Amino acid sequence: MKCEIIKDMLPLYVDGICSIETSELIEKHLETCESCKIELKSMKSGITLDAKAIEDNMKAKKPFKKIERKNMYLYIGIISIVSLVVISIITLTLWSSGVFSVIDKQISPDGLTTVTVYDKDVRGIFPEDIPYAIPKDVGFMMEFTGAINGNVSYGGCDFEYLEWSPCSNYIIFSVFYEDERYLKLDDIQGGEIAELNWYINMSMNYRDEFTSIMSSESWETLELNFIEWIDANANMKVSFEFTDKQGTLQNGTMIYNCETGVITEIEFN
Repeated sequence: MKCEIIKDMLPLYVDGICSIETSELIEKHLETCESCKIELKSMKSGITLDAKAIEDNMKAKKPFKKIERKNMYLYIGIISIVSLVVISIITLTLWSSGVFSVIDKQISPDGLTTVTVYDKDVRGIFPEDIPYAIPKDVGFMMEFTGAINGNVSYGGCDFEYLEWSPCSNYIIFSVFYEDERYLKLDDIQGGEIAELNWYINMSMNYRDEFTSIMSSESWETLELNFIEWIDANANMKVSFEFTDKQGTLQNGTMIYNCETGVITEIEFN
């Protein structure tokens, strides 16, 4: 049955004066007709509405809802991209500054100079473009800030430790080249870095305590390690270990003055 006829009978249906057969006919139509349902609802609520206008209005809103949803997805996408770019820039900046590469950081006893050790050259995002820069992730770099500013890079070795002297004039640090330890002494005031192993070896050559029991092969087995600074006069305690002429392992400690090169207080274990 056409909607026009049903809508004409709806007032009678609402007032309950339709015959049973007519009511059943109307109800059957209402099961499949959304427009007539809206008309019936408006009659029951006492508000007269144009069902067709309502239906047309709902259809008209659907495209706008789709547009709003698309805009929402677009905004979310833009915000996500911008956030990703910002995070990437911050991460790259921190990475290039060496924040993620610090392996040691110490302030001199006088509080004037800070030395920071990085596990790579951090003087730029692309260190290979910097003259004398060490390869990426090979070696380490020491950076000085404060009273003294500058940096030094070391390639092909691994950093072990460093320690300031009580007078703040020296830094002793240890590195490994192919599993062999080497002690280095940085003269902060003089601006020179000395191979401490070589200087200690030379001083040991003037002491009978060593030359009397060491052969040429013994010197090749010699291992030195820093223990501690003794005082503010550049004296340090160093341990030694080597195999003597008889093939016996010898070890002990001695005091070495890094300014005079004099060895004292030799003690064998």
